[in-house]
Amino acid sequence: MFERLLSSIKFGSLELPNRVLMPAMQLNLTPTGKVTDEMVDFFAARAAGEVGLIIIGACTINASAGGPFFLSAQSEEDLSGLTRLATAIHEAGGRAGLQLYHGGAYVHSFLIGGESAVSASALPSRLTGETPRALQTEEVRALVTDFVNAAELTQKAGFDCCELCGSAGYIIAQFLSPRTNQREDEYGGDEERRMRFGIEIAEQIRDRLGPDFPVIYRLAGNSFVPGAGDSALTARFAVELEKAGVDGFDITGGWHETRVPQLTGAVPTAGLSYLARVVKEKVSVPVVACNRITTPAQAEQVLANGHGDLVGLGRGLIADSDFVAKAADGRESEIVHCISCNQGCFDAVFNMSACRCMTNPISLREGDLGEVKPADKPLGVVVVGAGPAGLAVAWSAAQRGHRVVVLEKADKPGGQLHLAGAREDRHGFWQLSTDLTQRAILAGAEIRYGTTADPASVKSLEPDVVVLATGARPAVPPIEGVDLDHVVQSWDVLADRVECGDRVVVVGGGATGCETALHLAGRGTIDAETVAFLLINQAETPEEIVRLATQGTREVTLVEMARKIGADIGKSTRWGVIQDLGRYGVKMLKNAEVVRITAEAVVVKVGDEEQNLGCDHVVLAAGVEKEVGLAEGLEGAGLRVEIIGDAKDPRKAIEAIHEGFDLGWEL
Repeated sequence: MFERLLSSIKFGSLELPNRVLMPAMQLNLTPTGKVTDEMVDFFAARAAGEVGLIIIGACTINASAGGPFFLSAQSEEDLSGLTRLATAIHEAGGRAGLQLYHGGAYVHSFLIGGESAVSASALPSRLTGETPRALQTEEVRALVTDFVNAAELTQKAGFDCCELCGSAGYIIAQFLSPRTNQREDEYGGDEERRMRFGIEIAEQIRDRLGPDFPVIYRLAGNSFVPGAGDSALTARFAVELEKAGVDGFDITGGWHETRVPQLTGAVPTAGLSYLARVVKEKVSVPVVACNRITTPAQAEQVLANGHGDLVGLGRGLIADSDFVAKAADGRESEIVHCISCNQGCFDAVFNMSACRCMTNPISLREGDLGEVKPADKPLGVVVVGAGPAGLAVAWSAAQRGHRVVVLEKADKPGGQLHLAGAREDRHGFWQLSTDLTQRAILAGAEIRYGTTADPASVKSLEPDVVVLATGARPAVPPIEGVDLDHVVQSWDVLADRVECGDRVVVVGGGATGCETALHLAGRGTIDAETVAFLLINQAETPEEIVRLATQGTREVTLVEMARKIGADIGKSTRWGVIQDLGRYGVKMLKNAEVVRITAEAVVVKVGDEEQNLGCDHVVLAAGVEKEVGLAEGLEGAGLRVEIIGDAKDPRKAIEAIHEGFDLGWEL
């Protein structure tokens, strides 16, 4: 099984034991730019998990490249830390390289001491909103030298290779693109001169470091930004880079400023692997296919399809350091899957805080947690509720040898994860429920479904500790008319327990309200299979197919009293949700107070003006209230009670899972 994935391959002189590459990802584990214990522990765990090649980065090559949150590969002062990191990975059985990076116009000035960012041309950045300074010709040559010096430092530190970051709209891409390069010197103008900067870096690294130190190039398969460069340009660039001595290519998706999703569940699994194929067809060196490859079977299929020679697993290896080892051992059912929620990783990067993982609370804390330590005294632990918090505490407590019984009143685990995963592009939350349940059971926890807990039944189990993970219930806002028959809760809509009429008003524009509005607006649209059929047969115009795929049969209005729709959605995904709300024709009202609900309408007040929103159904998405009714009775029965998750304080799933895991780890 997985014969292609687990077969060896070479990047130049470097032989890899399998075809899994962990691409560079910003993890914010280095607040001063220096190697930290957390970084060493994290990457050593992936090396021990049998990853074929680990690329670490992004690593800044000079002071203007990105700022202190990036690992520094700028000078000899960085050598000892980098050597320590390379050594730890090698001692764990792995192979690794550094990704050498300069953000160019994507660098925020406040991160580099208030200095202007630099780029090929002085054109406003759509990512930062700032205008960079155009580099002089001699400065461009000096920047090439900075890349070469960083590559030499990489070699001195004992790394097995280096990777040049030419993807995502960073400075190498900015020189290549006609949209961002309007120079008239030797580094701009026609395509050949726009390629020169990136090619010279590769050539000079090869000249300085010799033929046996592998050089890989990470490229955006397609910028997905109008006028910035397409997959054909990337392929032509790759051909010239191979001539310059590049040993392989790591092909990812688009630029950061694209409006085409790259990281969320909206991207089909392995859906962007075709970008690697475009390059692979033009070069003779190995090519890595990336983006949302989440299982060994998907990875194997990408290779079988000929899209790439290797696969890049980024967040999948954050979620499970042993992804490759489990695949090799026939334990793929035990893999902890990335669900592309972005809550702990990319949202953290945007907030400039250290990354963590929602699906795996151990990840990025390997050194702090260490090995599982059996409890000094095994306890009887009763967990009430098999939602994310309850499953997490059951898993970690059972791992430590405690006797764990989980009581769940429903006939399946997962709690609100099933509501979160109602839309097709969020089915990953269903996978999370499965993974959490699997880990709890493998650790030894018993889960009893269809069981309603009360103080007497819980006490009969003679627990030492009772953990209330009973979650929350939908809130009912104090609005006149809220008790009318056509007023329903968003949870019932997402669970398909109620069918709404043609005109629907959703009250509450937070994450749940947005998902509910999209869930309703998608009713009556054509599915992906029909889209493909119509496109292949040219049965309708592309414009009509887009209309049929986005315009459903319901008129949906989303009402939010605050000034911002989706304020509680993470930065890396909110823009996509707002974009989809617009595409699916959802009417959005901000700063709108719901005054009353009548049999025919929702009356809202916007400023000093009242508006009547005619509707057949009103859907409430007005938040939740913690469910802790059992606590008083349990404490009255003399039991030790711990409250976690939404039962303690309604929050996101990542907080519930981490809180539950930590409690079990500490019991």
